[in-house]
Amino acid sequence: MVRVAIISDIHANLEACEAVLADIDRHGIDDIISLGDNVGYGPNPVEVLLRLHERDIMTLEGNHDLAVINPKSFANASGYAASALEWTRERLSNHVSEDMGFQEILGIYFGAPAYSVLHDNHNVLLVHGSPGKHKVRFNYLLAPEDFLAPKKYMKKMRCNICFFGHTHRQIMWEVDNEGVSLIEYEVDEALEYSDAELKNLYLFLNPGSVGQPRDNNPDAAYLIYEKIDDRNIITFKRVAYDVNTTIEKIYQEDLLSNMLGDRLIRGA
Repeated sequence: MVRVAIISDIHANLEACEAVLADIDRHGIDDIISLGDNVGYGPNPVEVLLRLHERDIMTLEGNHDLAVINPKSFANASGYAASALEWTRERLSNHVSEDMGFQEILGIYFGAPAYSVLHDNHNVLLVHGSPGKHKVRFNYLLAPEDFLAPKKYMKKMRCNICFFGHTHRQIMWEVDNEGVSLIEYEVDEALEYSDAELKNLYLFLNPGSVGQPRDNNPDAAYLIYEKIDDRNIITFKRVAYDVNTTIEKIYQEDLLSNMLGDRLIRGA
């Protein structure tokens, strides 16, 4: 039996992170995986990384995580994103000078793998952006045509379920030989697929963003995946958090654009 919480795109939002972790605890789940972009944009990169480390949360590498250690990888970043990354690097560096043990934590959360399978379940692929070769790993999966190449990669990898982040939108797509379908669902609804149903079907599931949702819902987002015998069960979750505290922290930092706070209220 597998029971795991999938989170993504925390973006240094401590209040959202703590609210989601508390909700996961209420569901009695110990196994948590982050799809990356743990930092960037938000005001608490140090505290978020410490929290992930305390909880022994496995992570993938997101584009913002990579950009912290390799600025050239995000050379075309918008002004507010580049400024936030500069601020994040400085904040992390300052904390290392105060606590040398923090360097070990940085080594865990920066340089993490770009892809992974879910534990021993090789049918489930975890990515930050998109399945595929290294150069497409941060592609955005937004429109039906975006899933055609990833489907081929999934077939090659013999995976039928893909959890991806990057777009900050909690969403679910089915891909089969007939085409690509956007699936409607309700939050807290248990969506179930048997292994037999998945033989000729590919699921692409985005848990949404913990720290900067962009699907017109300001609540923090994540999902729960369960594998019980031949049943695959997905439940999308939303969690309200103290967004005003996060916004005020952003407003207090000159290198963090006020827009990064304003958008949290809108979830956009």
